Amino acid sequence: MKRKMILFVALQIVFSFALFAQSSIKNYANIKVKAQTYFAANDNMNFTNTASGTLEVQGAARLEGTNSNAAGASGIVVRNSANLLQNSANVNANVQQQIMADRWHLLSNPVAPMNFLSILTGAYAYEYIENSTNTSNAWLNVTSGNMQTDRGYLVKNVGSNRTVNFNGVLNNGVMNFPLNYTSALGIGGAGFNLVGNPFPCALDWNSVTGFDKSNITGILYIWDDTQNQYGSSNGEVSTFALSPANIIPANQGFIVKATSAANFAINNDAKTLDLSTPFYKKGSVTNNLLRMRLSGNESFDEMVVYFDADATLNYDLTKDADKFISGIANIYTLSEDNYKLAINVTNETAKTVPLHFKSSTMGDYTLWINQFTFGDTDIYLEDTQNNTFIQLFTDTKYNFTHSNIGFENRFVLHFGKISTDIENNSVEHNVKIYSSKEFVNIINAQDCKVEIFDVTGRKHFAQTLNSNNEQIKLTSNSIYIVKTVKNNILITEKVFIQ
Repeated sequence: MKRKMILFVALQIVFSFALFAQSSIKNYANIKVKAQTYFAANDNMNFTNTASGTLEVQGAARLEGTNSNAAGASGIVVRNSANLLQNSANVNANVQQQIMADRWHLLSNPVAPMNFLSILTGAYAYEYIENSTNTSNAWLNVTSGNMQTDRGYLVKNVGSNRTVNFNGVLNNGVMNFPLNYTSALGIGGAGFNLVGNPFPCALDWNSVTGFDKSNITGILYIWDDTQNQYGSSNGEVSTFALSPANIIPANQGFIVKATSAANFAINNDAKTLDLSTPFYKKGSVTNNLLRMRLSGNESFDEMVVYFDADATLNYDLTKDADKFISGIANIYTLSEDNYKLAINVTNETAKTVPLHFKSSTMGDYTLWINQFTFGDTDIYLEDTQNNTFIQLFTDTKYNFTHSNIGFENRFVLHFGKISTDIENNSVEHNVKIYSSKEFVNIINAQDCKVEIFDVTGRKHFAQTLNSNNEQIKLTSNSIYIVKTVKNNILITEKVFIQ
């Protein structure tokens, strides 16, 4: 008779990589899948963990057949940052997640509901339940009862690092999350819900069949405890806390924005194995993208603006990410309909984008460009408080002092095409700009607003012109940037004064 199983009888078997194609595995020993390694059994093979067997996953394990575990929760152990992808019901396991001391974490439960006191004794834990008055009252302290599988939790352990042990039957199949939606909260405030990854492996947010997103915007938000800021992702582009932009780690709580009071659902198709994203994550790349970061006074933030032909200038539900104000200092842009955005997906018709800076602490700050992938579109940062105007490139840094806490709309991003020719005709508003000796000459200048800056950003001239032909004298030999606005069209030119 042909045997259709592999029988493990050694005291310990350690795998760096294994791919099995037999019909079954019956484990009597100790299988250890080491960190940064992979163990896989195809969908034609069943995995049986006997009462004397253990499966310890430190890396990634994929069990696609029918699985069982007779050894109880201690028989299958999924260590911190590991991934176990399995799709069988009634499989017990111990799933571990480390939380760092004195930091807030968004956490989710990968097993059947467990009593809070058995896993989080002494820790702070909160649910987020939206109400009709304001979001500050939505955080509800949890001190008893069960840690449910249909929501996420905000958790902090005081004094020391802690390994949370989730013991029980692994979640499997369709997992539903009831959504709260309160339209009375208005622009940018309604519909936020704290949910979570209910499985002991990563999720692919871009999975077409793995999620029911019909009642949410499609944007996810995750708290980064190292920066005290929320990262956001639309699945293609993310801010600093998420990388890759589409991966949600095991045991990770995250926030979605509802569009109605219905359900959000996750199923087994969303599961993936990805070892590059342990519990917190970081950004991704696209063309025509500006990634700006803020630092200063022990604070850090990031915002993204990029062009997409299918986007609008207004708030796009499936593309734009709302900005959560948190920590000491924040930067964000505004859509044309006044939504505060951490990720602003707009299109090539955008000429100016308001860039807001908000901080509760006065002092010195730096804006710097971490990523710049625009081609022939140049971008300028205008500081309306200091009357400076600088062109942005990769690694550009702009230092400024914050002394007016109530003044948020300090900066503006200007988008315009730059010509390196001394002379250029703008078809859009028929303004001609050229230099001759120490003069900047502007033709067809009637009702044209003109500003001239040197390469350091210092403004040398600002005026709305009243005649067709104007000549402006500059005193220093240098390259200057001439910014003109006529009929709501921005054109910028570089000229050289000799």
